[in-house]
Order: sequence, then C-alpha cells, then structure tokens
Amino acid sequence: MNPQGTLTAAPTLSYQVNGGTATNITMTAGTGSLSASGTWTATIPTVSPSNGTVTWSVTASNSVAPTTFNGTSYSDEPTNGIIATATATPTTICSGSPTSLEMNLEDLEQE
Repeated sequence: MNPQGTLTAAPTLSYQVNGGTATNITMTAGTGSLSASGTWTATIPTVSPSNGTVTWSVTASNSVAPTTFNGTSYSDEPTNGIIATATATPTTICSGSPTSLEMNLEDLEQE
C-alpha cells in the first residue's frame, strides 16, 4: 500500500468479527514517520467467538485522499471440539521428586 506523499496521520487498521461493529486500531511506526515511508504495525487480538470470521482493512491518508487496502478475511482454528486430558505419574507429587506428565487430545469432531 502506498498512499503517495506525506501521511496526515498514522494509518488505521480496522477489523470486524462476523460482520459486527468495526474496531479501529491506530498503527505504530516501526520504521519511518508521517513524512517518510516505512513500516507500520498493528495486531488484531484474539477474537470472540474464537472461530469468528475476521475481515480487515488498512487506511492511510495523505493531503489528497485516503487510500484503503482490504485484506483477506480469515478464521482462527481454535481447539473447539477437543478434549485435553493430562495425567501425572505418580498422582501425588512431592517437592523435588520426579514426575511424568502424559497428555491426551481427543477430537470429538472426528468420531
């Protein structure tokens, strides 16, 4: 994305979950400044619901007009439908004693 010229404000990352209300995040300059090209960053936090579809865009404005880049929507791949079971051996653990921890994952959607 190259809005051409000097930016009038930091770019904004906007995202929505499942078509809901947009949330705007002001991006942070990694390198560069409003008057010079550079790298700007922002992070979309974990969304709710965890398997929601996220649509996003970035808008940068110069003295002429804003430029918007629409990103590709995505969905996180949460562990919905998975049961995790952990077992310690021995079951009673004393400080300084060795123990073994076994983890079992069961995918309920594959049964």
